[in-house]
Amino acid sequence: LVAVLGALLHEAPALAHPGHATSGLASGALHPLSGADHLLAMVAVGIVAALCSSRRIAVATPTAFLVGMIGGGALGLAGVAVPATELMIAISMICLGAICICRYQGSTLALPVAALVFGLAHGHAHGLAVPSSTTAVSFVVGFVLASAALHGIGAGFGLLLRRAPQVQMLTGTLISVTGLTLLLGV
Repeated sequence: LVAVLGALLHEAPALAHPGHATSGLASGALHPLSGADHLLAMVAVGIVAALCSSRRIAVATPTAFLVGMIGGGALGLAGVAVPATELMIAISMICLGAICICRYQGSTLALPVAALVFGLAHGHAHGLAVPSSTTAVSFVVGFVLASAALHGIGAGFGLLLRRAPQVQMLTGTLISVTGLTLLLGV
């Protein structure tokens, strides 16, 4: 994963946008996989959830992200402008990487609330990316399923990181640096 994260540092920002398959479900499922911004954020949400000391927060964080993403997707589909969406996506990656490094130990809902806001920004970008040749519902189902799977992959990796603090710090740093790279490109 560290090698993949490093390779993604060289990818252009906001690549997870229009131009996918024509099937709504396939297009939606491919969307979060097609750019560093969404791919790393989805995996990072799973990682930070797995690193949480509270099981309640660990479950609430990816759930909140998905709820926010669905809400943001609905806003994007409706054509509602959300200011600074790309800026928020970059900031979400910087924050998720920092949380990975610090290993969230709180029991408050601060992390799930942040995940909700981050999900809103990512979802808005997803909603704007729905190709006109697809049905919105199947696209949304695709991107939610793919995002949830990436959260699961991140959670599995996060459980491994509990025993490898140096790799945990490197992973968080790479996620944050990728977000910073995207931020500078916004």
